[in-house]
Amino acid sequence: MKKFIVALMVLTSLVSCGKNNSVSSNGLSTSPLTVSGAVESQLGSIIDNSQFGTGAATYYETWNQYVAHMPNVNYVYGTVTPQAANSNCTTSGGFIKFTWCSSSSSSSTSTNAVVTRRVVHSAVDLLTKRNELKAIINRRASLNQDAYTAGVYHIITTDNQYYVIDTRYPLQANPVYIQTTSTTAEKLIAIQ
Repeated sequence: MKKFIVALMVLTSLVSCGKNNSVSSNGLSTSPLTVSGAVESQLGSIIDNSQFGTGAATYYETWNQYVAHMPNVNYVYGTVTPQAANSNCTTSGGFIKFTWCSSSSSSSTSTNAVVTRRVVHSAVDLLTKRNELKAIINRRASLNQDAYTAGVYHIITTDNQYYVIDTRYPLQANPVYIQTTSTTAEKLIAIQ
């Protein structure tokens, strides 16, 4: 009996030493995060488990509920000029300066936006989008959760790019804000 228990323990330890392919709760294999920290782990878990689209799309339904019966929704992105003159804004970064405001850049409206691209919800591959968002997190120099808006994350990458990931919107719409230079940025400006 003792030999059987020892053999069972050895077998159990060998099985538990298998490769971790970072499989999410829906069975899709995603890229692992190469950085550690509480905020990074929290956001990585949200990405792996598709916990996006929790914000209100209409008075009675969330974005996840809305796109479930409207799969051809378009996410419209446009270029905007970052607002550096606002007194509620913080500026950070090295050679390229990034500015974000306490009112969350993803929820403010932009009247100076020029449409640059449209993305159809149903055309976005979930695995590719998850890997894209994790690649942004892996390149991060700074990652902070918004202090005023739940589910909004601000990321400055090692190559001085600024991203906003907003879990209130569907995974397919993220990142909702991308700033690659100090003078222009691309932002989610409409969902049609």
